[in-house]
Amino acid sequence: MYVYLLESKASTVIAKAAILPEIRVIENARSIGRTGPNKSKTIYVSAGISFILAALIGLLRTSFFERIESLNELKSISKLSVLGAIPYYEHIEAQPLAVLENSRSNITESLRTLRTNLQYLLTKRGGNVILVSSLHPSEGKTFVSTNLSSILAKAGKKVALVDFDLHKPKVHKTFKISNSVGVSGILTNRKQVKECIINSVIENLDVITAGPIPPNASELILSEKTAELVRELKNNYDYEIIVTSFDVNQ
Repeated sequence: MYVYLLESKASTVIAKAAILPEIRVIENARSIGRTGPNKSKTIYVSAGISFILAALIGLLRTSFFERIESLNELKSISKLSVLGAIPYYEHIEAQPLAVLENSRSNITESLRTLRTNLQYLLTKRGGNVILVSSLHPSEGKTFVSTNLSSILAKAGKKVALVDFDLHKPKVHKTFKISNSVGVSGILTNRKQVKECIINSVIENLDVITAGPIPPNASELILSEKTAELVRELKNNYDYEIIVTSFDVNQ
């Protein structure tokens, strides 16, 4: 048994000696200190890239996004009196009369501010005419005019809201009333003013819709009947708010 174990040991030693290692140490590792990262270089490069990106974004905004983004910016570039600013309203389709939805919302407070500033600007009592218009369609003419009329009426003022947008009238949709008679009928002598006045759901607020869309809207508005309509409403209401389309202004 002893001789057998010696032979097995000899065989194992011979087999181990025959196994060649796959790697060998050429040079032992040594430390030469920290080589990276370069903290200062990283900070300078990051700051430079950030500055370049900020400059590019600013250039793109200046070149492609020419719009007024704040009330102070509007005041700085305009010589006209700025009476207030109305924030963006997300639920304009579902609830166009924002003053009825929430009496303490930001948009209702902004309309109250506009009402107060208008009262300081329009010092005479009764017969005040306000024209609401804009350069392009879908910029909020109907929304502003209907809500401004409502907030004035809630303050006890007698208000007449007249839809002079004879191309794409929307006031009747806001108040969910009929548009079968209105301004177009008055201007063509088919209807009297009192026949076209509709009492809205808001006390003290009367509405005259645009009526059926005529083929010659611009010519109708330039007629003498327009001035007569405005004068008649001035005599009977504290505020007369007129909504116009951008085509009429041209």
